[in-house]
Amino acid sequence: MFHDLKVIRPWIRQLLHKNSHILASLLKVWAYLEIFEDNNSWEIVNSNKESVLLAIYHGEILPLILYCIRKNIKLSTLVSLHGDGEIIARVLEILGIEVFRGSTNYDLKDRGGVKAYFVLKKALKEKRRVLAITVDGPKGPPFKVKNGIIYLAKELQLKIYPVRVKCNRCISLSSWDRFKIPIPTSKIEIVLGKPLENFYENSITSYTDYLETALLKLGKI
Repeated sequence: MFHDLKVIRPWIRQLLHKNSHILASLLKVWAYLEIFEDNNSWEIVNSNKESVLLAIYHGEILPLILYCIRKNIKLSTLVSLHGDGEIIARVLEILGIEVFRGSTNYDLKDRGGVKAYFVLKKALKEKRRVLAITVDGPKGPPFKVKNGIIYLAKELQLKIYPVRVKCNRCISLSSWDRFKIPIPTSKIEIVLGKPLENFYENSITSYTDYLETALLKLGKI
């Protein structure tokens, strides 16, 4: 019996990577077992002619992914450069979700964050995208918004919609992000907050703090 997960983690990653098509199929079935309510959220998002940024917590991304699978919504997202991120990226791409790799933090000391910033900046200029960013990822601290999404929005003058999900039945893991796993046949509500815009007025820090407050006010699962 293994007492240290680190010993078997490479083997688990290899197994999951080889079976990514099976994982994608399971996610698709899972998506059709849930009951979604969105209060016309996506109609609001689609009313924007320019690209849109969705700010969501790392621990709440799974219900949003299931929602997009179910509704056949074209979504783009940022996935970490971590080993587990490679598996996640592969599965999401099979499901038709566009994946970019990197960090949510724009810091010259964070090469993953800087690279992601320029890649996303170019992609958002190329064509209209709805890009979901887990603002407290990839490693936390939980509910603490990183500044990458603000830099993108300020540079390109895009709207940021804070997004939370509410689920009547879910499992919360003991991980740093308290990752939420909805139980099949759960009632899941996609909650869309008022957008942040007019980024020419204040500093990056003030907008980061404002987005953090907006997300917390939307409520939690």
